[in-house]
Amino acid sequence: MLTVPLKAIECFEKYTGSKLSYYVYSPVLSRALHHTPHRNPVCKRIKFSNYSDCTLFDGHYLRSITPSFPNGFVKICHAGICEAVMPVSYDGKLLGLLIAGIYVPVDDLSGISAVIRGKRSEGQPDLTGVKKADSGELQMLIEALQQLRARLEKWYREFIERDPEAETLTPKEKALWLIHRNALSGFSLRELAAGINLSYGRTSHLVKELTGVTFSQYITQLRLSCASNMLVTTNWTVAVIAAESGFKNLVNFHKAFKKQYGESPADFRRRRVLNLGK
Repeated sequence: MLTVPLKAIECFEKYTGSKLSYYVYSPVLSRALHHTPHRNPVCKRIKFSNYSDCTLFDGHYLRSITPSFPNGFVKICHAGICEAVMPVSYDGKLLGLLIAGIYVPVDDLSGISAVIRGKRSEGQPDLTGVKKADSGELQMLIEALQQLRARLEKWYREFIERDPEAETLTPKEKALWLIHRNALSGFSLRELAAGINLSYGRTSHLVKELTGVTFSQYITQLRLSCASNMLVTTNWTVAVIAAESGFKNLVNFHKAFKKQYGESPADFRRRRVLNLGK
């Protein structure tokens, strides 16, 4: 059930020969995919010296413009590397961004309907080892991403909307389904127990067996995972991020976040986005 997205991505990478990276904003997708950054050595080298430029452009800016480009676009970063970007959404809410490619463009990309360019950095970065691609190749990549996006959105819609009572699932499968579907709401262990037709105590043991932690700890982990990603990839206030991540109390959010990451949400954002304190 939760392996479907990963298998779809494996098929995409095999078909296109392009590695995929993605930002994940949904607790359901984060359980299925996990956040995966660029794995290209050239990008890693550029990020090492221009971390702030990469993060602000890839995370903050790309997320903010996706509503204008629901069918995807090509972005050219400050270093001159182009990639195809595809938003994944459900009911008007952005679930994540799929990013594929890492090419040096060989033409003006006039054949691409949407091209977003970052401000070029001073100097010429060393792009040795980066493959070249023209408009036609990038357009094919966008079309492949559109197909992948359709598969992921279909899976997500079925995951969220289907009645688990109508499915042939083991208690373990149903438990994970219900936890991740309701992670950002006020979902309780008692509600989970009722949903999988087990006693409160047995359900508590089952969750610990599946996740290695208690129900409340696992829910908190899922919410904090979403919050940490939002801190790096949006310019929302900490209060908004706490609410979006399912925390009703800002003080509790700060305490949980510092316990998990060893620093406040503001310091976490500052150190990763602005590259301070390193």
